[in-house]
Amino acid sequence: MADGSASDLPRQVTSDLPFSKRYLKYLTKKYLKLQKLRDYLRVVASSKGTYELRYFSLDDAEQEEEEA
Repeated sequence: MADGSASDLPRQVTSDLPFSKRYLKYLTKKYLKLQKLRDYLRVVASSKGTYELRYFSLDDAEQEEEEA
């Protein structure tokens, strides 16, 4: 398990067996939820074969709340 220091980034996951990209996204979201990080990070497909973890844009969320 990673401690979150800057030296731990980026992470790459490879598999010798066929592994669904969608299942990897599911497992990543599940891990983030268990670590109580799901409210701050989101899983985004950056290209056909990769995912990235990005911070939620708090400025956009605040603007949406003000408009509602």
